[in-house]
This record gives sequence, C-alpha cells and structure tokens, in this order.
Amino acid sequence: DSRPISKGLVLVKVARTVENFEEFKYGQFVLAKGHLREPEPAMNPETFDYKQFLNNRNVFGLMNVNKAENIQDLGRIESNPLFDISLWVKKEFLTTMKQTLPFPQSALQGGIIYGLKAGIPHEEHFKFKWAGMAWVLVVAGAHLLMVYLTLKMILETIRPNPKIAFCILFVPLLMFLILTGINPPTVRAFIMIMLYEFTKVFLGQDVRAAIRSAIGI
Repeated sequence: DSRPISKGLVLVKVARTVENFEEFKYGQFVLAKGHLREPEPAMNPETFDYKQFLNNRNVFGLMNVNKAENIQDLGRIESNPLFDISLWVKKEFLTTMKQTLPFPQSALQGGIIYGLKAGIPHEEHFKFKWAGMAWVLVVAGAHLLMVYLTLKMILETIRPNPKIAFCILFVPLLMFLILTGINPPTVRAFIMIMLYEFTKVFLGQDVRAAIRSAIGI
C-alpha cells in the first residue's frame, strides 16, 4: 500500500539472520530503513482481521528489516525498571531452558510457558494443531492461574501477614503479565485474581460477599 501512514506506531520485524540480532534491547532507540506498508485486512468475512488487530493496539504500519545496514543503534535507551527486571528474568529462564533441555523440547517449553512460538519447528507446531492442542502454545488466563495457585501454596506454608502476602502475589503476577506480552486473556485473569485477593485482605465480610457475588467468584 503506497498511502502514507500518518498516525500510530510501526511494527518493525528484524530477521534473526541480521548480525547482532540478539543485542537489541527493550527501550532501545534505533533507526530502521525499509518498505513501510499497511497491514493487510481480512480477505474473507468473519475471519481473523490482522489489520484490525494491530489497529486496536495503535499499530498502523509494518516494516521488515532483513539486512544489518538497514538498522542502526542510536545509542539511546528509555525503559521502565519493572519491564527491565521482568525481561531480564525471562531471558535468564530461557537461557536455563536451552541449557537443560535439548531442542526442540526447550522451544516447546518456551511456547507453553511464555507463548513463544518463533523457535518451535514448523512440523512440531503442525502436530499440535493436528492433535487439537495448539491452544497449549498460547498464553491464557489459565497460565496465570497456575502461577497464582503455585504462589498461594508457597505462601500457605510460610503464612506471612495477609497484606504482605498480597504484595508478594502482586509483584510476580504482574511480572508474568509483562513476560507474556500483556495479552487481554491474562490481563482479565490478573484483574479478577487481584480483585479477589484485595477484597479478601482489605475489605469487610459484607463488602467481600457482595463483590464476589457480582464478579462470580
């Protein structure tokens, strides 16, 4: 599409074959050169509309970078400390997976835990689809729930002050939300879980009962 893109963000995809691909970091400012285009809309009615999906996230342009000379580090970084810590934890976990599990099992584990499908071989991904299990590779509210239940079992053994326990739950669950891309299903699960915990810790019995009845907990 040759029409100018005058609003929103541009999603730039850098090929893994580009030199020093792994050195790009969150918050890093870069200068990218390439063909700027609009996302393609759905070709058939009632099917997934990738253009609308991106537009809802304020992304109106796409660009692919396949050569190292088409992307340049500007030497400037602006980032959020919480995001930095979360992404560092994610990187360390992924490194440990690669060191302890052979390929493609390590890639599959990354897909199941973080929803990362880029490293999964095409044939393995096809097997999951054929078996009707492709949903396992998509991070949803159930993943956040499993993390929550694991943390709750740990907290039940040490029995800290309820307000301290709330903070202990909030931080790792928020980090997991960031690690997995802040997708709508996990955001909904996060809000429901933390609302449940908040009412249990900070509100009276009558208010807790009314809120839990309203949200179906």
